[in-house]
Amino acid sequence: MKRSGFTLIELLVVVAIIGILAAVGVVAYNGYTASAKKNTLQTNFKNLEKKIAVSATGCFSGVEVKFGPYLDGRSPNSHTCNTPSFSGNMLNADSITYKLYLEIYGTKNPIDDSVAGAAWSNGRCPPANVPPGQIALGYAHKNNTCGMAGNMSCVRVNLGDTDGDGKDDFLSKEYNFCEYK
Repeated sequence: MKRSGFTLIELLVVVAIIGILAAVGVVAYNGYTASAKKNTLQTNFKNLEKKIAVSATGCFSGVEVKFGPYLDGRSPNSHTCNTPSFSGNMLNADSITYKLYLEIYGTKNPIDDSVAGAAWSNGRCPPANVPPGQIALGYAHKNNTCGMAGNMSCVRVNLGDTDGDGKDDFLSKEYNFCEYK
C-alpha cells in the first residue's frame, strides 16, 4: 500500500514561502498607510486654504458666508457673516479663522490618536509646536496697515517625518486680511 502526502520538508518549504509573502505584504501595507495619512493631511490643508480665501473674500465683499455646523455642538451651531449676529467688528482674521477652526474641531489626527486633530493658536502665526498629524489655525497682528484687529490668518499642518531625515515636515500658509478689505 502506497501512501501519498506531504513530507516534512515540503511542509517547511510551504510555511517559509507563506512567511516571506506575509513579511513583504506587511512592509508594503505600512508604506500605503503612511502615504494615505500624508495625503489626507495635504488634502485637508488645501481645503482649509481654499476655505479661508473664499470666506475672507465673501465676507469682506458683503456676501453672506455660512460657518458651521460646528463639531463641538455649540449653540448657535453656525454663523453667517454680514448678518446682525455677525457684526462688522467681527470681520477680521481672528473671528473668521476661529469660525473655520470650530468647523474642524474634534477631527481625528491620522498619525497620533492621542493628539487632537485640530488646534487653535491665539495670536501667533504660524502656530508653534504643532505635533505630527495636527492642523493648527491661528491669527496674529503683523504689518497691520489697515487697522484691523488681527489681520493675519494662518494654517499649519505637521505631516510628520515623510522623507526619513529625522525632522517633521510642515505645510504652512499665511493670509493678510488687509488684502481682502
